[in-house]
Amino acid sequence: MFEFITDLFSSKPPALDQEATPPPPPPAPAPAPPQPKAEGDDPNAAPALLWACHTVLAAAKSPRADDVLTRAQSVLTERAGLLDEADRATFLGNVPAHRAITTAWAATSKATSAP
Repeated sequence: MFEFITDLFSSKPPALDQEATPPPPPPAPAPAPPQPKAEGDDPNAAPALLWACHTVLAAAKSPRADDVLTRAQSVLTERAGLLDEADRATFLGNVPAHRAITTAWAATSKATSAP
């Protein structure tokens, strides 16, 4: 029995320059639950967002402004095509960004078709 105790106290501690085995990495965090849509996360807001982009690009005299306006008109036309005649008129005429896109698109179309 004394030998066991002697062996315990006579063993040398590991050298300080030896690398210790690193601890295992922590477990991966669980994925976050899906977040509810926040107010303003409206998929129908794309035309207004594209209009805002167009106005910024046009103010900066970027050549991309016309491409963004074309995309805005395309999205607006696609969405308006899903509505009946009365709702389409409201959709295009009563929403300020939609009205601005339609007006700008008409002005662009006239400018490019003029001789």
